[in-house]
Amino acid sequence: MSEISPFYREVFSLLRQNGAEVDSGAPLHEIIHNYHQRLKEEHSFRIELQWMNSFSQKEFQEAGLLAYFPRIYRGLPRFYDREDPSCSRIKKNFSHLPTLKALSVDRALFSLYEGVPLEKKMRVAFLTWVIPDGLGDWIAAKEAAALLQAQFPEIELHWFVLTSRSLPFDASVTTHPIFYEKDPTVAAFSYEKKKLLREMDLILQIPTFFPETNLLLGDLSQMASLRPFPKVEHIGEYGFLESGWFHPKTGNRSMGLHALEKGVLIRSMEKASFASLENKNLLLWLFDTETPSPAQVSAYRRANRFHLAYLATVSGGMIYLHSLLKRWEEELAGIDLCTPTLGWFIRWIEERKSARLPLLEEAYGVREIILCFEEHRYVIPIASKGKLLRLLSPGYLSDSDMRKLMGLSEDWVAVRGDQSFTEAVSAGKPFFYDGRSHLRYFVKDLIALAENRLSGYRPALQIFRMIGQAFAWTPCEEEGEWVDESFFHRQERLSLGSIATEIGSNLKSPEALTGFRFFCRIVRDEHSFNPFLCHLVQRSLFHRLRPQAAEEEHRLLSLYVNGHLSFLTLVKNLRDDMIRWR
Repeated sequence: MSEISPFYREVFSLLRQNGAEVDSGAPLHEIIHNYHQRLKEEHSFRIELQWMNSFSQKEFQEAGLLAYFPRIYRGLPRFYDREDPSCSRIKKNFSHLPTLKALSVDRALFSLYEGVPLEKKMRVAFLTWVIPDGLGDWIAAKEAAALLQAQFPEIELHWFVLTSRSLPFDASVTTHPIFYEKDPTVAAFSYEKKKLLREMDLILQIPTFFPETNLLLGDLSQMASLRPFPKVEHIGEYGFLESGWFHPKTGNRSMGLHALEKGVLIRSMEKASFASLENKNLLLWLFDTETPSPAQVSAYRRANRFHLAYLATVSGGMIYLHSLLKRWEEELAGIDLCTPTLGWFIRWIEERKSARLPLLEEAYGVREIILCFEEHRYVIPIASKGKLLRLLSPGYLSDSDMRKLMGLSEDWVAVRGDQSFTEAVSAGKPFFYDGRSHLRYFVKDLIALAENRLSGYRPALQIFRMIGQAFAWTPCEEEGEWVDESFFHRQERLSLGSIATEIGSNLKSPEALTGFRFFCRIVRDEHSFNPFLCHLVQRSLFHRLRPQAAEEEHRLLSLYVNGHLSFLTLVKNLRDDMIRWR
């Protein structure tokens, strides 16, 4: 090593002192790479540990804010070395400790604004982009608007909806549809709508981020007005913390279950009946009448199992269906599976036919499968005897019907996104989570929560683990030297049949269903987004009225996140300010 400068000899020595295995004959660039890698890893773990140790449960309890204590079930998002997964580093947007601390305590701090005085008829604009592949964005925003109307009846609420189709808007909210054909752009906003947005006190974008938001806000800032520029807040979809729009450094927030996210929407569920359904096709398939009597419903319930499955992928559909059949394999009762979309099943048929394999992995006591779609009915023979399995695809289901069917379904439903998950958790239904690749971060937090809280319900916990295995079958592009941990899950995934069998076998245990209901209660009680939404709006409007309150909060929060102020002192000072400003 005599030809190496003193600096690199020091690097070599440092690596050895820290336990790294270093080949003295290795190329210099390799030694340097290992040195920098070691520094990155140590910095990553140090930041994560400092973040996790930043919060005292005792302090939150003394402040009366224990309900808002940051519950950390999954650490900071990381990348892993594709060739050596033992090497990892925190994603770059999660490495600034003050930002992480601020985002972790805002649920607690914003709750301090509850009850502060607001002026009558303050104007709030909801901005919602309804993407073409579903109505979840529209339903989420509609639910959020209803929450605010109930909490702040004197607020003047306007709803600006970017949409490519007509929607059944609620007459209780002043709605401004903005239609587009292919991709939404700022050009879709008329001058009149921009002018109205400019006159708002608060613009709240929820839940899907409109890509040209900054251009829109730039246009608004150029418009003449006697009023100050509106406050602006952005709330993202479940699990979007790791996206370019909602990571900690953006200043925006996303819903979800991570400690840096703000919870999930919770709905109040009402007792439903089959007779109150709006979808006539479904009623005719189930009861041979559009107006079933209580006696007909009771007779149907005695002879059949009814389940709701909102599915997104072929692999997820296969796992859910086979797990359901495994659960009921010893029963003779017929199974009716209401699935709004049949595409996953049609593609499964094609794949099995192409591979010259039977449609089902096992017979599961099924005699035949009947597909019902619009006016069509198809029969697929399976065995010489057994029960009937019907797949009922009634097409479009209203938000009201989806909510009712979630309540009417037997335990074990399938969900595919934010709103169907909200429905299942709100109804306390054990669920299978199917979804596209962008939902993998939310699924990670879902499983992390289960791992931390369901140790006393082993069958339920095993099902959650199998949901994680199922997600390993969801296609996801991973390029470059550093990859997400899901890359390695896909390398070690179980077969679809093994996952389904494991889930179905565990579903036979009453403990599994009890564990799922306990899990749903945890989400409802500890991870509800509903209070945060109201606190966020009240805080923003109060800061609109009193800019000095916003400045003082910023000053105190900066002292806290940089270690110059304790959490208890921060809360006390903010509470004193609230009293002074009331």
